[in-house]
Amino acid sequence: MDVVLGIDLGTSYFKAAVVNRSGALLGLGRSAVPVGDTSGGTWEVEIDRFWHSIKTIIDEACARGGVKPFDICGVSYASQANSFLMLDADYKPLTPIILWPDNRGLKNDNELNGLWVDKEYPDITGMSFKGSEFAIAKVRWFQKKMPELWSGVRHFMTISDYLAFKLTDKPIGDSGTASLLGIYNLRDSRWWGKALSALNIPESYLSQTSRPGTVAGITASFASEYLGLISGTPFSLGGLDHHIAALGAGAGQISGLSESTGTVLAFYQSPVSFKPDQLSCLGPSITDGEYYRLSFNDNGGRGVEWYRSNFAEEYSLPELDNMAAGISPGSDGLIALPEVFRERDLSRFVNVKASHTHGHYFRAIMESTAVSLSSLINRACPEDENLRILATGGGAGSRIWLRVKAMVTGSDLITSSSSEPAAYGAAMLASVAAGWFESSKDAAQSWVNIKEIFTPGKNSRKELEKWLVEYQKAVKKYE
Repeated sequence: MDVVLGIDLGTSYFKAAVVNRSGALLGLGRSAVPVGDTSGGTWEVEIDRFWHSIKTIIDEACARGGVKPFDICGVSYASQANSFLMLDADYKPLTPIILWPDNRGLKNDNELNGLWVDKEYPDITGMSFKGSEFAIAKVRWFQKKMPELWSGVRHFMTISDYLAFKLTDKPIGDSGTASLLGIYNLRDSRWWGKALSALNIPESYLSQTSRPGTVAGITASFASEYLGLISGTPFSLGGLDHHIAALGAGAGQISGLSESTGTVLAFYQSPVSFKPDQLSCLGPSITDGEYYRLSFNDNGGRGVEWYRSNFAEEYSLPELDNMAAGISPGSDGLIALPEVFRERDLSRFVNVKASHTHGHYFRAIMESTAVSLSSLINRACPEDENLRILATGGGAGSRIWLRVKAMVTGSDLITSSSSEPAAYGAAMLASVAAGWFESSKDAAQSWVNIKEIFTPGKNSRKELEKWLVEYQKAVKKYE
């Protein structure tokens, strides 16, 4: 049986999906990202553990789908950004894979700060973000704190670059994940020489980039010997997970807007013109000359995971979902301030009563996230009402959360036929590489359908606005 493989290199989980010609997701493999001890602020994945996880999810997806790895006839991926490793001249890894939450990045560095305040920065890169989460901030740390290691570096690869390199034996990568590094000239689709010079990163260290969706090569010996894929399997470059998840959920077919409630909250809009602003970033669409816009908020899905792990470990997330579903809007006065996970206790909850249950706390977190999403939507689409927004990310699996988001944002939240849009979107790109479709748009038209629409409902707008006023007062008072 012919199938294609989509790999999702997420922050919390790696996933693999095998999909047949009709678009049926036959099997899904899933593994928690094998990050080491993070108590000291480092977030690292050892190379052998990375590849063990990739093999495990592919084998699991194939086993669940009743196929073998050699049935796969196209491969692509979706990826987190700003996670990377460094290699020597022989492409031997000198570091583990360092994930973007790693906090060792330099916060005060003359060259970095000079780059970030450069007037050209947003106009060249399409973004205005800066911070220690950026890979280049951690590269600067290695340059200054571990100069002996840096002296042996000859290659810098993002996590998706490394996947592409090992599968194809070519140092290639996509411009979508590259653009989030802050050193990529998005207008001209090439590395930004001025930034590389300032940060002492030779361009020869970096992968050759092409637009997401580019059929960039075929699988080589490692893919065959370690993963069981047939050598010569077509390989397509993927892109940033939020972008590819939007494609997998039907962006461009059902709607040009999507939200992702994962570790962070993201709002996606496409197509847009190249107009950088201070609150979002631009990225390259699959079509030449087109771009997407992404805005982020840290008040995402991490809150519900934090609550369960610290205060309700005896319950599963679906069980807590059911509890939240039984709570009325407004959580009986309980308010969760943004990013409740900042503290170890419940101090970021306001109006706490002894009568409040797990369901109240869980729903309050969902309502807080929905307000943050509403803010992202209003900034991106200030003049639009009654929007249709595709739901992606782990939060899309919660029907009560989708109802809350629809109610608070005043928009329709739409789930598609795929339960794993990032891996599914990657499979779409793989289907083009396999020659099944001329474009990912054709794949989406054939494969993607609306599953369910969550509307704002009949809740009193006056009551909702009253609650929002109380929420904003609480945030202003306690933040």
